[in-house]
Amino acid sequence: MALVIKLAENAAATHTDKITLKAENENFVVERSPISIGIPGGTVFGLDMGRMVNRITYQGIVDLSLEELFVDATTIANGPFVSGETITGTAAWNATTTPVRTATPTGIVYAGIPSLSAPTSLIISSWTTVLDDNNFLVDGEGITGTGGATIDVKEPFPSRRRLWQASRYWYANGALTLTTRDGDFSVQIKNCSFEAESGKEDRFRFKLDLVQVA
Repeated sequence: MALVIKLAENAAATHTDKITLKAENENFVVERSPISIGIPGGTVFGLDMGRMVNRITYQGIVDLSLEELFVDATTIANGPFVSGETITGTAAWNATTTPVRTATPTGIVYAGIPSLSAPTSLIISSWTTVLDDNNFLVDGEGITGTGGATIDVKEPFPSRRRLWQASRYWYANGALTLTTRDGDFSVQIKNCSFEAESGKEDRFRFKLDLVQVA
């Protein structure tokens, strides 16, 4: 059964959004943190800092672009949404995303699951935002259709670009809060890599290496 994990920034109060990932594999390693120092003459000096380090690795699948947007069906108002209409995120949220958006994302709705009148997810046929870096919506953000329907986003899975983008930002800006079924951990990103799925150019296998820092 797939694991659902959440990464949220805890180093800056102005950025409060999180990324929800569905991981197929989890690897948890506990190790000490000795330091080896080579000394001229062939001697190796070992210094054990005496600390246990937890390393966590997750692997799973992400899509090239955000095509299925999860939403909270209980928050819909002035519905239903209409196939072919444009949806727009909330401009006021641009300054509080991770990293900040420079434009409000807009996309074209193709369908709703199970329906456009009470969707738990919206299928996006294309994004109309000029810059790819802005093509993401965050948990709890309200979206509005051109026909007046509104609904809140609910724990969306990221696209490959979104996960790459956020990982680069988080790598440079400190610790994260990792929420799992075993509890919350303060972690830092050690490595994030992507590999194209064989025969599926729009899907990527990700590997996310995390180190617990507190």
